[in-house]
Amino acid sequence: MRRRRTALLWAIGLAAGTLGLAAVGATQAAPWLKGYALYHGHAPLSGRIAGHGEAMPAAVLGCAGCHDAPRTEATGNRKVPVLGRAVLSVPRSRRGGPDYVYAADSFCTLLRTGIDPAQVMTSRTMPRFAIDDADCAALWTFLKDRG
Repeated sequence: MRRRRTALLWAIGLAAGTLGLAAVGATQAAPWLKGYALYHGHAPLSGRIAGHGEAMPAAVLGCAGCHDAPRTEATGNRKVPVLGRAVLSVPRSRRGGPDYVYAADSFCTLLRTGIDPAQVMTSRTMPRFAIDDADCAALWTFLKDRG
């Protein structure tokens, strides 16, 4: 009887521990999944093109529409980078400015204002997003995991 009770307590403890680890994993995965959805246009974003008064339709604001678009003759000399850890964490300079790398806060500033970490304005065709801190952090989490 005592062995059965001990075995039962071990089984309950093991199950509780497994569920606890699964809950922690799900909590950590949630921002990545939200970032994935924002990037691919499965979750709504709000933004506008610089100099335009009206917001763009949410359906066209997924990052992948430009940043993962196939490079063809039709797209010409577009210099839209494919976003991921390799682009965001490698030191680079734009327009003769100082080298910079992105961090979460400078990435969110870029999305909201169009100004990169070197204080250089991005292209006017890059939307300026009305994105809250949680969504921006989720997008950053997804992108820093992308090669």
